[in-house]
Amino acid sequence: MRTVTITLYKFEELSEQAKARAIEDQKDHMMEHEGQEALRWAIDDCSLFEPPHKEMVDLLGDDYYESNKTPDGRYGQFVFKNKRRGILVDLDNRDLCIAAPLEITNEKMFLKWLGLPEEMNNQVSWYIQDGTFGTELVIEYADSVLDDDSLEVDPDNPVFEAARKKFESHMDSILDRIQSGYDEYFSDENVEERLKEGEEFEEDGTKI
Repeated sequence: MRTVTITLYKFEELSEQAKARAIEDQKDHMMEHEGQEALRWAIDDCSLFEPPHKEMVDLLGDDYYESNKTPDGRYGQFVFKNKRRGILVDLDNRDLCIAAPLEITNEKMFLKWLGLPEEMNNQVSWYIQDGTFGTELVIEYADSVLDDDSLEVDPDNPVFEAARKKFESHMDSILDRIQSGYDEYFSDENVEERLKEGEEFEEDGTKI
């Protein structure tokens, strides 16, 4: 019988080469076992659906958030509210379906963000749905407008097409944010922080 003594190290005590190995081993383990947790972490953000703050402020004013009150009038809220439950995302195929968890809290602000002239607000019908290619905006003239023979309307109004394209581009940006959050979960910095939480290693960076 023989006794073998192994010296154990904290992460901070490892050589740079051993640290790199420890990080890669931990990252591989996390990616194999924590993919869904990383995705949940990436989408659990109340501001996930909201366009960039500067864009909204430039368009709607500095106080747009505070002035967009919750139904009880106590708090401000985002125009694109993330209800969190029901987000369907496939990062490999870049598919995103958020019609159910996305709530537009202020129609006037939303239509202005889409680029519609204010005088058209009462002339349009719109809704958001999950289609073949992800979440899409359907916008068109309201039936009351189309049925009014005294009005000259173009069902293919380029303003509507521009609004659809802007919404589509925004869905792509949301998907990019989710991808960024997912990647951050597995970043070297995040993995390293986890390894500093009392883990012990052999000299070459192998975790005990």
